[in-house]
Amino acid sequence: FANQSLELNFSAEAFAATRLGLKVSPTLSITPAVPSLFLNYDVSYQRSDYRGASTLEDLGVIGEVGFSSDFGVLTNSFVGRDLTGKSLAKDESRFLRLETTLTMHRPEKNLTFTLGDTVTRLGLLGSSVYYGGIRFGTNFGLTPGFIRQPLPTLSGISAAPSTANLFVNDVLRQTSNIPTGPFTIDNFPALTGGGEARLVVRDLLGRETVITQSFFTSNQLLAPGLDDWSVEVGKVRENLGGASNDYGASFARGFWRHGYSDTLTLEGIAQATSRQKTLELGMQFPVMAEWLGSAALTTSHFSSLGTVQQWLLGVERQGLHSSIFLQARGASKTFDSPGQDPRLDAKILRYQGQSQEIIPVKQQLTGNWSYGSDRWGTFGIGFVSTTPFSDVTIGRDRLDTMTANYSMRVGKEATINLTASRSRGAYDGSSLGFTLVMPIEKGPIYVASANRTDGVTDFYLAASNSATPEIPVNWRVLAGEQQNRRHAEAGVHYLGRYGTLTGDVSSSTDQTTLRLTGAGGLVLTEGQLFATTKSMESFALVEVAGYGDIGVGRGGNNVLTRTNADGYALIPGLMAYQANSAQLAANDLPVSAELDSIEQQVVPAWRTVVKAKFPVRSGRGALLKIQLED
Repeated sequence: FANQSLELNFSAEAFAATRLGLKVSPTLSITPAVPSLFLNYDVSYQRSDYRGASTLEDLGVIGEVGFSSDFGVLTNSFVGRDLTGKSLAKDESRFLRLETTLTMHRPEKNLTFTLGDTVTRLGLLGSSVYYGGIRFGTNFGLTPGFIRQPLPTLSGISAAPSTANLFVNDVLRQTSNIPTGPFTIDNFPALTGGGEARLVVRDLLGRETVITQSFFTSNQLLAPGLDDWSVEVGKVRENLGGASNDYGASFARGFWRHGYSDTLTLEGIAQATSRQKTLELGMQFPVMAEWLGSAALTTSHFSSLGTVQQWLLGVERQGLHSSIFLQARGASKTFDSPGQDPRLDAKILRYQGQSQEIIPVKQQLTGNWSYGSDRWGTFGIGFVSTTPFSDVTIGRDRLDTMTANYSMRVGKEATINLTASRSRGAYDGSSLGFTLVMPIEKGPIYVASANRTDGVTDFYLAASNSATPEIPVNWRVLAGEQQNRRHAEAGVHYLGRYGTLTGDVSSSTDQTTLRLTGAGGLVLTEGQLFATTKSMESFALVEVAGYGDIGVGRGGNNVLTRTNADGYALIPGLMAYQANSAQLAANDLPVSAELDSIEQQVVPAWRTVVKAKFPVRSGRGALLKIQLED
């Protein structure tokens, strides 16, 4: 007989390709919400005593009432002013409605529908506008961990089963096992900016292959094929905080952003009112490797002004140690024209991204640069140059402002901050500032600060402490000089289970002011009324039927509250659309109590109350007494 052998050699490319992508997080089932009523309140009292003048008192409240269920969340906020009746005129309303909103989220589709008072989406050239109406669009915040920006990709070929170490800017970020054959890695950790990615592939024999690639990504870009959009219809909200139901011009608006590729995100906005038609086109894209460029152009046609164009060009860079931002924007003509409704003009100005001042801006240049290192501290400079329209700003010049700041750590804990600014043109002035912060381990934080503005020097010395779980009280004291007058302040803040209390007093040579505030909340659910802190988050209603005074927390043996006589407790501060733990303190349960687990996982929707029921069974208890001979 003869021995034969067959040796087969395959190219690594012949093996199946491997892709190491992002792990898809398991879809969490939303825990059904318990219909609930809630109230948030913030009450404030202020008394000011003036030397040689009468005393002024003011009592006010800002509150919010709401109802939450599986259908959505309905809220109404309000403000009460001058409840002592000593400041407002008789015909002025002391209670005003602020915002009334019905919000419905669909996390499985990342969509949100809003009915009532809300705000428009922000574009490259615009700022937000408050209005009353409807908004419907995407909301990626409903999926925690959702990555909407493009991620870098590394690819290579492994001749044998190997281990791959991924370094991002010389920092090890992850380790993966890859089989023989071609591979692609696109599960980079979430990051922004640019730099260098280095992949070290080591096979079973210790042979190494190094793949190096420069990358750039930004959270302002959208992943290829991803759309971010919103449809908004309603009336512009006027005089918010001054009138309950003051609405202006009607409008319709559409907002859309699209990730065309890894390196290009497109934006489009269309808006129409009875006097204006607007179209905005914009885009964001990488420039020169690690720079992000932005460009936008808006064309608006007004019934009384004709056509107005606005434009924006900008670049920015976010590096490991430094960042740079440069932007130029301008308009072809002013919106301030005779015959137009000034209230409507003001709202359009804010939407179109013009100056927040009444004076319209023809051109504005903005830039800043910052650099930081562990050894030399952080340094930054910035500038803003604003040119108004000459035909509506008689006597107004261009305004140029330069700023600089420097921060450096001194010793182990102390920090020095230096600031300087200089303005020229429509306003001439300068400012210099110095601040020293000295935290003491397990002790107070001391601050010394001085600032000189236009020949006037202000300074103060201050000390404060931070609240701890054992002592939920912090305090602060301050003494110095402001506007050439002696000034002193002192305050105490208490953070409790059911709310917060604050007391502040300030005194100068001609005035002494006392401020007292209290904030908290109430929740009514399943016939149980709970006092809690002021909250914009979700709650868990824990039921341990028949067992009172049982410690309850969010896990980690941290007791936040205790069950009442009926066996109910309310846990605040739950994170929406994420798994939260509700846990009982096992030592508080009697020996005869039997239950399957002392911990339950709940996944609440936004600002809802979910129920965590612990069915406790009564077992047979016995007391054993063991007596030894000695």
